[in-house]
Amino acid sequence: MSGEGKKTRKLPDILNGEEREALLCQPNPKAPTGLRNLCILRLMLDTGITLSELLNLQPAHIDLEKGQIVIRKEDSEKNRTVWVGEKTLELLRKWSDIAPQGEYLFSTLKGGQIDGRYIREMVKRLSKKAGIKKNIYPHSLRHTFAADLYRETKNIRLVQKALGHAEVSTTTIYTYLVETEPEEVPLVFGNNREIKQVPQITENDRIEKKVSKPEKSFSQAEYKNKKYLPKYVFKCRCGEIVGRQMEKCPGCGEPIESLLEKIRTDFQRVNFGSRIPPLKE
Repeated sequence: MSGEGKKTRKLPDILNGEEREALLCQPNPKAPTGLRNLCILRLMLDTGITLSELLNLQPAHIDLEKGQIVIRKEDSEKNRTVWVGEKTLELLRKWSDIAPQGEYLFSTLKGGQIDGRYIREMVKRLSKKAGIKKNIYPHSLRHTFAADLYRETKNIRLVQKALGHAEVSTTTIYTYLVETEPEEVPLVFGNNREIKQVPQITENDRIEKKVSKPEKSFSQAEYKNKKYLPKYVFKCRCGEIVGRQMEKCPGCGEPIESLLEKIRTDFQRVNFGSRIPPLKE
């Protein structure tokens, strides 16, 4: 059966550390709407909350002392708790002091519920103003949060729980996002989102340090050292879906390196077959 009709899933755009900070610098917190919009952006980036969940947040759902927000669903068993950092809490306290009395945490200046289209347009407008070339919309902030969390923890189950996904297979897209990133991008850590700059290798560095660019052909040594393994995720023998960057399988506890070594030969045969170029003598 030909695979020509199969659709490939496009990876979503996410913000790196510099883009994230540039976006957060756009709202003017001295203006009521600017303070509210900054709270919205920080909350979505810090918790991965969806636009629908944000629009329905009520003041009673947030504990400003503990930094705890309960995201409520129609089915109470699907409620989840998210946590925010001190910087976001400080902004939320300021907004709560001036926010109009009403049913919703984030409202218009007259106390009504904000239209979701306003937030979509606001995110688009501010991202362009920040000089971000990517196609950014509210759900991009959720993707950014999830990618950050996976990058920090390498725990796909933790990301699944934080996002409220029913199936871990929905969450594994973030292993693709993180593992396909270039090594030179800034890495982001924790609620304070401190940016760690990874030094880039310039062309002069390549010449001085004799760092050669990878060749298209494969040498005997490269075949010996290169492991042709799944790039992102695969299924363990116990049935659990795991990623290469995880330390161990959450189902059976077997180390990932051990699993990868066991499946290397089968993966090479099934996924590469005759497409592997001939070895150099």
